[in-house]
Amino acid sequence: MNKILILYLLPIYCFSQTVLNSNSIEIAKKAEIKFNRDVPTYLKTIKKYAVIQQQATFIGDLTNDGIDDILIWYTWGPKNDISHAAGARFYKTINGKPVYTSDFNPQYRFSVEGIQNNTIYATKIMYAKGDDRCCPSIKNEVAFYYNNKTNIIEQRISELNTTLTKSSFIQIIQNPFIILTLIILLFVLGFAIKIQIKKYKIHKLEKAEVEEERLILKELEEEDAKRKADEIYYRKKEEKRLENLAKSLESQRKRKESIEREQMKAILEQERIKKEADRKEKVRLENEKKAIKEATKKEKIRLENERKLEILQENIEKKHREKIAKRKTEKQKEQKSNEITNSVKQSVDDSLNFDLTKRVNFATYNIIENTSQYPVIKKPQHNSIIRSFRPEGNKRKGYKEAEFSEDIQTVFEDDFYVFDNAMLAIEQGTIPYEPDIAMVSKSGLNIFIDIEIDEPYVGVSRKLTHCVPNDKLRDTFFTDRGWIVIRFSEYQVHHQPMQCLNQIALIIAAIEPSYNIPSEFEYIDNIVKEKCWDTTQASYWERTNYRENYLNHTFAPYNEPYKPLNSALTEKELREERMVISHSIPQPKKTTPPPKRTYQKPYTQPKKPIIELNPRVNVFSKNDIKKVELLVDRAINEGKNIKINYTNYNFETTTRVVSNVKYTSDFIASGYRYGEHFQGYCHLKDREDCSFKLERINSIELIL
Repeated sequence: MNKILILYLLPIYCFSQTVLNSNSIEIAKKAEIKFNRDVPTYLKTIKKYAVIQQQATFIGDLTNDGIDDILIWYTWGPKNDISHAAGARFYKTINGKPVYTSDFNPQYRFSVEGIQNNTIYATKIMYAKGDDRCCPSIKNEVAFYYNNKTNIIEQRISELNTTLTKSSFIQIIQNPFIILTLIILLFVLGFAIKIQIKKYKIHKLEKAEVEEERLILKELEEEDAKRKADEIYYRKKEEKRLENLAKSLESQRKRKESIEREQMKAILEQERIKKEADRKEKVRLENEKKAIKEATKKEKIRLENERKLEILQENIEKKHREKIAKRKTEKQKEQKSNEITNSVKQSVDDSLNFDLTKRVNFATYNIIENTSQYPVIKKPQHNSIIRSFRPEGNKRKGYKEAEFSEDIQTVFEDDFYVFDNAMLAIEQGTIPYEPDIAMVSKSGLNIFIDIEIDEPYVGVSRKLTHCVPNDKLRDTFFTDRGWIVIRFSEYQVHHQPMQCLNQIALIIAAIEPSYNIPSEFEYIDNIVKEKCWDTTQASYWERTNYRENYLNHTFAPYNEPYKPLNSALTEKELREERMVISHSIPQPKKTTPPPKRTYQKPYTQPKKPIIELNPRVNVFSKNDIKKVELLVDRAINEGKNIKINYTNYNFETTTRVVSNVKYTSDFIASGYRYGEHFQGYCHLKDREDCSFKLERINSIELIL
């Protein structure tokens, strides 16, 4: 009887307690947060592998103060394994906050059922003899209560039944709020039951409608599935039909190809039979001819004599025709050669503008001279006579001159001719002046520029050069004769090549306002100036290997054959010199050349020329240029091949066979004379139009 009463009164009591403590759920959430933060760490102190496997939160008054407290039950053990033990943590509610009070960790497993009347109802689980580890079989109902001394004490359920019944009933009867709540609850329960009955009826109708709709959808789905199945069936049927049709067409094609193959075989067989018949007929005719020849020996001799006579007559006529054609070809070649020579001479004169009346026809006041720092800039006077030059220099170059000449050619080729072999004769018995790089304008302005690259000393001989004021007379010679002189130091050309090119462009723009400075110079800084050196400074640099350090290069001697220059003034140059207003008289220099000349280029051991002798041809040394030219002329006029031992610009010596030999005018714009270069097909490189320079030929053979 007591148990039945408890079962009836326990829900009512729990409901009333929930109404009185509406914030218990919020307190329970806070307790769970603390539990999830503290308990895992606490378990690690017991077992390193311990983790929480299950947990449940229970709300109820355990301290008999009318305020709900929080009890969190949990089991723990290894991860993904059977629980080892169970425990509970008690949080007392103080000022609306859960405060940890005690832990309950018995030596057996248990599960909490609920909290009522300050008591925790639970089931105690123990192992019987022979139970598996996963399945304990002994379960007893027990109760725990808090003794207000931070401990939870176990008590049997039978001892609590009487006390629970009396205390629960007395609390319910003595509390008028609970009675009022119970009445309201009964009223609300009746109203709720009425609403639930109405909702049940509505739900039943809706369920019937949903079932009807489900049946309709099912029928539609069945019809759709049937339609799709029919479509798949007919599609497969159509694919099979098309496959059969393709097989039929393929078999027809193969049959047709087989018929055509058979027909071709028949045609080839007919042709073979015909050829065989022709061969037999030919053999028969040959046999008949042999029989006739054997039978008529005199007739045979007569026929042979007639045939020899015809051949002889044909040879005579052929030689006569070849002789006429050869004379005609030689005449055309001679006429063409004269025309080319005249046109080349005219083009050279026109391109260089070597007029007798050529003067400085531009304003020079915008050019700012500089004589104490590199770049050194010196300008001519307006209306000064311009001395012409000859492209006949030795072309002996310093270490950076060839590279800088190519840069100038690349940037200014549209507006200027660029020469690296220019020469200005002074007088008979002197060494002519040779600009490092000469620039001649292609426009109407007569702009002639002498570009010089100065080094403090010679790399091989260690001779000091370009010390102040050694170059003054030379620069004055050029400016008196209408030339602009621009001197850069080798250090500037090596480290600031773009700034040097920009400086040249700025000087050109100062002379000719219409000149457009190349766009690549738009963001280039001005050139860093360098003070001109004297003998003391150059001597110090020579001792400390100044050039070798900034060039990262070691100079080695290189022998170059000396080419004597014709220093006598021509009639035109004499007329120009008479019109020059000279500001200084240059001292004549001795023309006796040293036995060996050196210049600053990377050292390469020259290879010895290989001269191959052939009794059928003439072989000449390369020093005899006139005889080499004669052999080249003969190869061009007679259409013969030549075999040469040649050294290219990389100082590599090879033996080559050249055919289709002809002179070229491609190098005239660079200052060379017509006839110094020729072209032909090189059998070594298997390339058409290979160019060769006569001065680089070590030996030459004319292949007969």
